[in-house]
Amino acid sequence: RDATFNGYDGSSPDTATPSISEGAIGYCRTFNGTSDFITMNNTAESKINFPQNGYYSVRAWVYLDTIDIKSRCILSKGYEQYYLRSSSFSVDVIIPSPLWEFVEFNGEDKVWEVTNSPVTEKRQWVHLVGVRNGTQQYLYCNGVLVDSTTDKWPSGIADRKSSNDLNI
Repeated sequence: RDATFNGYDGSSPDTATPSISEGAIGYCRTFNGTSDFITMNNTAESKINFPQNGYYSVRAWVYLDTIDIKSRCILSKGYEQYYLRSSSFSVDVIIPSPLWEFVEFNGEDKVWEVTNSPVTEKRQWVHLVGVRNGTQQYLYCNGVLVDSTTDKWPSGIADRKSSNDLNI
């Protein structure tokens, strides 16, 4: 349930069943890393449908029991708008290594604008925050600014889409 007055209660299909666990602040959901997710209903056309180059922040408490080189979505308004994830892709690293990423899709230039930082924590709660301040972008881990350089990754996507609900 959404704890705010917005009423963006989440739901999962029967095949995606994140379990309840002890979290950093009360109870949390545990995801299997492949098919579990929660969709925050009625968010496609909502306050969290931020404009390109808008002013917003997204945050999540994240706990990885395994650090690997697979991409794992943490929260997303679709790959054509914005998302937080753990990933293994970086244009600056020849050998893939796990990364935290905050990404916004720029529909005018047809690129993903990415800030990232190495994942160093395993079996430890991390407070991950992505901040968008117009054309500037910032990534924080546990309250520390870890990246403010925005890389631009070309995409094959034609347009920025805002019709997706938020997914966790």
